[in-house]
Amino acid sequence: MTGTLTSDRAAGSAEGHRSVGRPRPGSRRTGRWPRRILALVAVAVVAGGAVAAVVLAPATAVDRVDVVVAGADDPELAAAVREVAAVRPGDPWLLVDPGAVRERVVRRVDPASVRVRREWPGLVTIDVAPRRTVAVLVVPGPGGVRAEVGPGEVRAEVGPGGRVRRVLPTGDDPAAPVAVDAVDAVDAPTLRVDAGFLPGGLPAPGTALPEPVRTAAVAVEQLPGSLRDLLTDARLDRNGELEFRLPAVAGRAAVRFGLPEQLPAKVAAAEAMLVGNVDLRCLEVLDVRRPDRPTIERTCEPGG
Repeated sequence: MTGTLTSDRAAGSAEGHRSVGRPRPGSRRTGRWPRRILALVAVAVVAGGAVAAVVLAPATAVDRVDVVVAGADDPELAAAVREVAAVRPGDPWLLVDPGAVRERVVRRVDPASVRVRREWPGLVTIDVAPRRTVAVLVVPGPGGVRAEVGPGEVRAEVGPGGRVRRVLPTGDDPAAPVAVDAVDAVDAPTLRVDAGFLPGGLPAPGTALPEPVRTAAVAVEQLPGSLRDLLTDARLDRNGELEFRLPAVAGRAAVRFGLPEQLPAKVAAAEAMLVGNVDLRCLEVLDVRRPDRPTIERTCEPGG
């Protein structure tokens, strides 16, 4: 009996030792994961603190904001861009979002183009091109091209590339033509076109004019500086032929370009004839439709 009891106790003791000394399946893995998670959290906190320290450090702050206006010295536009950009010296340079800055400038200032650059160390440069009017488009009545305008002229400012900038206001009376001083305030040549080229009315601002009006507007835009004071009044007739008028001081002579093709050659021919090489007195027509063989018509002899 004693031997039997001793044997049972030994077996129970061995089984007890086995149950205590060997963990249940999965108990070791479950116990170690919280420690790993805590370690990862600690590393993340330390890394985040280090990144924040770098981002917010004075050495990585915005030192200067430069606004560059293309083609002009325009302090008012530069000040407006600087204000709406909302980037100040001392701001974290790494947190400046060029896309967000550009969006604010486009929404509030409405320039032709904007480019925002971060340049190390601490410089933010905003390049802005102001919108400019290259021609005043005039569509004569009766009827105009928009019913609400009535018999008056429809006028719009045209920007680079033949895109409509804005329709000039016509005043309180929708049937009245636009006020003359509203157009005179725009220092740009006039382009008169037949209403038949715009059967659907003027395109919305920002939209390109239909052909051949767009090509004619681009031709006016690309006139060299030597001709800008001479060819200030252009007309695109119903046949699609382009003609310029010289100012009154030169006798209002016509310069015929014809269809808007071979424009660089025609512009070069007109420049060669008008800038110092031709006596403008009594000049009636300068025809450069064939740029290799320009012709002149006069109402009288210059010396007569």
